[in-house]
Amino acid sequence: MLVKKKKNSKESEESPIIFLGGGITERNLERILQESGAKEFHCSARHSMPSLMEYKNKNTSMGGTLSPPEFITKVASYEKVKNLVFVARSVLP
Repeated sequence: MLVKKKKNSKESEESPIIFLGGGITERNLERILQESGAKEFHCSARHSMPSLMEYKNKNTSMGGTLSPPEFITKVASYEKVKNLVFVARSVLP
């Protein structure tokens, strides 16, 4: 969770705004917004897709014992963003 400060138009002092992030998905966003009272959130909305690398040497690992898939990349998903916005608009005033 991040907290950012925003100038409140009714007051001369800055007031904190709860800004949620980390692990937010289409499945948990509604509950998170309702329980936290937050009005804003941040998420990557990524999905995995095959890498566009042309040369793939499957005999060589990038390292680590728990090697993540090396020929997969994560990109922001328009569908996930659209669904998250729909969920947020259904919860937020």
